[in-house]
Amino acid sequence: MNTFNMSRILLTLLVILAIFSSSTLAKGICRENEEWQSCGTACQPSCSNPTPICTLQCVPSCQCESGLLRNENKQCIEPSEC
Repeated sequence: MNTFNMSRILLTLLVILAIFSSSTLAKGICRENEEWQSCGTACQPSCSNPTPICTLQCVPSCQCESGLLRNENKQCIEPSEC
């Protein structure tokens, strides 16, 4: 195998490793009452807009656990606490 092919293989492996590492690290940074969603909504329910109308986008991010809303401090809370 020549040097060019080895370089391409190494570069491909590094890209795969970088993608895997970033998604794995992101899972560990969710705050209290949040959970990691690899395909979450771009328009999360909030105290000011509990039922947002949104396009069907797939956004990998920390989302509020089911039934919770984001407040103005970006925390996930019970709707009764809004």
